[in-house]
Amino acid sequence: MLKAFVKLRLKSVFRELPIMIFTFAIFPIVLSSLYGYFQKDMFSPKNEIDKIAIYIEDKDNSKLSNEFIKFLGSNELKKFIDIKKNKEKAIEEVIIPKGYEKSIIEDKEIAIKINEREKDKEVSSKILKDIIDNYSKELKNNLVIGNNINNMDISKEKKDLLVKEISKDITKIYKKDAIRNSIVKSIRNLTSYEYYSVSILSFMFIVTIMSLCNGYYSEKKNGIFQRTLSTSISKVEYFNYSLVSWYIFAVLFNSIYVLSYRFLGLSFKGNIGLLLLIVLTKSLLEV
Repeated sequence: MLKAFVKLRLKSVFRELPIMIFTFAIFPIVLSSLYGYFQKDMFSPKNEIDKIAIYIEDKDNSKLSNEFIKFLGSNELKKFIDIKKNKEKAIEEVIIPKGYEKSIIEDKEIAIKINEREKDKEVSSKILKDIIDNYSKELKNNLVIGNNINNMDISKEKKDLLVKEISKDITKIYKKDAIRNSIVKSIRNLTSYEYYSVSILSFMFIVTIMSLCNGYYSEKKNGIFQRTLSTSISKVEYFNYSLVSWYIFAVLFNSIYVLSYRFLGLSFKGNIGLLLLIVLTKSLLEV
C-alpha cells in the first residue's frame, strides 16, 4: 500500500517537474548568482598576514642566542618575519636577556622579552610569542636528547654524528610545525556565491513547507483526501504515507538545489556525504 501511495504521489510530482526545477534550482541559482556577482567585492577580505618587522637585541651574545637569531631569519620564517637592523623600523622588539644560554643548559626558566612598539599589534605579538615559546621548548628537548646520547656507551665520533643527525631532523620537522601551528590563519571566508546560496537555502526551507501545505490543501479541496479515506486506508495510515511521500519530495528538491550549485562549482563544495546528511536532516524538519 505504501509503495503504491508513494508511486502515485511521485507521478504527480514528475508531471510538474519542469516547474519544480525552475522553482527549486534555476530561479534561486540565477538570483543568488546575481547577488553574488554584484556583492563579490564585499566578500574578498585580506587573508594574508603582513610580515612582522622585528628588531633583535642580543644581550647574551652566546652560541645559543646566535642560533636563535639564525632560526628567526631562516628561509621558512622569512615569509612572516622581517628582521630589521634599525630599531625604529620595527613593530616588535625581541630582547634576549643576559644568561640566556646558561639558563637553557641548566634547564632554568628564562623569558625572551617582546616589546610591542606599535599599538594594536596583539596578533603579531601572539604569533611571535608562540614561535619563540615553541622554539625554546624544542631546544630544551634537543638538549635532553643530547645528554642521553652522551650517556650512551659509544665512541665520541658516533655520538657527534648521532647528535648532528637528530638535531637536523628535529629542526626540519619543527620549522614546518612551528609555522603551521603558530601563524594565525584567518578562518576561511565564504565567497559571495556561497553566502547567498546558503541564505536562499534557508529561504527555500519556508518555500518547501509552503509547497507541501499547498499540496495538502489542494488534495482536500479537490476531494482526493475524502476519496482516499473512502478506501480501506485509515486516517493514521494516510498521515504516515503522506509523511513518507512528502519527505521524498523534500529530499528530491533539496538535492536538486544543492547538487545544482555543486555541479556548477558555485557552492556546496564540501564532503558529499556531509551535504547529503544536511539535505536529509533539512528535509526531515520540513515535513
